[in-house]
Amino acid sequence: LGVYTNIPQQIGGGQIIRVEINISSDEVRETFSNSGIEIYMIDRTSTSSLFLVINPSNQKHQVIEITNKQIQSILYNPDP
Repeated sequence: LGVYTNIPQQIGGGQIIRVEINISSDEVRETFSNSGIEIYMIDRTSTSSLFLVINPSNQKHQVIEITNKQIQSILYNPDP
């Protein structure tokens, strides 16, 4: 979180965006359905999306890539 946002997008960095995500796949639904987690979108390509998932209760961080076919919707509020 401290370094990635300061790296220019032209060389692979950028601002991460906090989002809410609805998943259509049972394989990863449990990971994203916990109401206590924070989800940030890192990157999205034509085939997959990369997310940072943070559990504030135990400070566990995960980076998860899932195919776009498994995503029903991504909601975000552009205001902090």
